[in-house]
Amino acid sequence: MIDSTEIARIISSQLRVELTGTTRYADGHEVLRLRFNDLPVPNGFSIEFRPSWRRVDGELVLDTYSGSVVDAMGKADAEKRAVFEALALDAIAHGMTLAIAVNDVRVEGAAHLPEPPWQRLKIHCSKLTAARAEGPEALSAEILSVSLIFSTLLLSLLPFEDVSLAEQAGLPEGAKFSVEVNRYERSLVNRAACIAVHGVKCVACGFDFGERYGDVGRGFIEVHHRVPVSKMGSSYVVNPVTDLVPLCSNCHSIAHREDPPIAPEEISRLLHHRQTDI
Repeated sequence: MIDSTEIARIISSQLRVELTGTTRYADGHEVLRLRFNDLPVPNGFSIEFRPSWRRVDGELVLDTYSGSVVDAMGKADAEKRAVFEALALDAIAHGMTLAIAVNDVRVEGAAHLPEPPWQRLKIHCSKLTAARAEGPEALSAEILSVSLIFSTLLLSLLPFEDVSLAEQAGLPEGAKFSVEVNRYERSLVNRAACIAVHGVKCVACGFDFGERYGDVGRGFIEVHHRVPVSKMGSSYVVNPVTDLVPLCSNCHSIAHREDPPIAPEEISRLLHHRQTDI
């Protein structure tokens, strides 16, 4: 059985946006439904995932009066569209197929999202998998992986505002946010995209705050810019797949001991040599 509550909790923790998960049955099969809590019925949307014997399918399900949200997604600027494209290309490279239609016209590739206005939006994803034959834990992990990527794809086009930066003591990559129609904090979309692609373990040392500290650390990680923010020009567009990586607090601090920062791969190499020398 799909643990919809647990899947929603994990995604909420990693993306720092609140989702609710429910399970329903259709044609004798379980269907996982996820919903962004800041998009109230009937003005938002849900995402449904259907695991079958050989694949997991995901689909955007719009509410009756979701026009304002679809319109806002269509007005996403060039940088947010670039994040969507980067996520989509990475998902496709890892075996996911995507079908997108705007105003009932099929979109040929994530890089060719049409200009506004958007009145109707359809997005479907599918990934072949043998997880069901490997057991319930493998199937749950595959459903989580697909739902995390698909949720982040939609999130990348949504405008939202930060709601807790003051509580985070200067760590915007750890802040929570809520969806809004006309306000957003760009760095949080990039963080969510980085986490969706790379996970929450430190890429240099493998440290996982959730494994070490339990629930209080679950989903926490710092996000490192390979190109320092101070070196980015005003026209620089961050690619969360290639420009951002998750680092634990220790490795992040070590990376910035030098200018330019030490590459995460070099930190990993240093740690490996230290371990072999002991």
